[in-house]
Amino acid sequence: MSAPDLLEHTPEETSDLPFPREGHSVAFVYGTLKEGFSNHWLMQELMQSGDAIRIGTARTVQNYPLICGPFQVPFLLRLPGNGHRVFGEIYEVNDKAVARLDILEGTDRGHYVRLPLSLSDLEIRDDYQMDGKHCHLREEINYDVKFTAIAYFAGMDHTPGLAMGEPIESFDARAAATYVPRRERPANKTFLEHVHAWIQERRSLVEATEEAYRWALPVQ
Repeated sequence: MSAPDLLEHTPEETSDLPFPREGHSVAFVYGTLKEGFSNHWLMQELMQSGDAIRIGTARTVQNYPLICGPFQVPFLLRLPGNGHRVFGEIYEVNDKAVARLDILEGTDRGHYVRLPLSLSDLEIRDDYQMDGKHCHLREEINYDVKFTAIAYFAGMDHTPGLAMGEPIESFDARAAATYVPRRERPANKTFLEHVHAWIQERRSLVEATEEAYRWALPVQ
């Protein structure tokens, strides 16, 4: 797949939504940062410090592969047109929150890359507040409007290999049942080494399956 195929056009800015405020962004979280999952503690800290506001949920406008890799870690792949319209939570975040998310997602180590993407199917939480006040604009909001958020995609170096996994629509309780927290993972390899080992295992399995299929074909 060539580089242009990986690009997504950013939608025009819309005034239909009360967020993000000036100096803020909308963050789309699709994996362990969601409520009820292992890394949601960070979003809770950011909300308590006033650096993030929970808005609600949305889906990607385009299909993307959401793959669970080593240790059942979820990766959103920058391969639009494949997979599903991925479901996730959205938060309004300031620069301090984005910096902390970058650290968690290992953007400086090539684990993930922060990029914009288009969302729609907006659902705003009943307890959504802005500047400490309830948002009373629900009747005025076009919930089908497309808007832009930041999201953390798998690093492009390991995206093609991760694409051998089976895409899911949402990282839910079933997908997270075998998730291994960082503190419980083997320390003899870096995270990227674990990712590359997972990819090699999948590649070897595909090659073995193809070889078995060739041997099973009737002789002409």
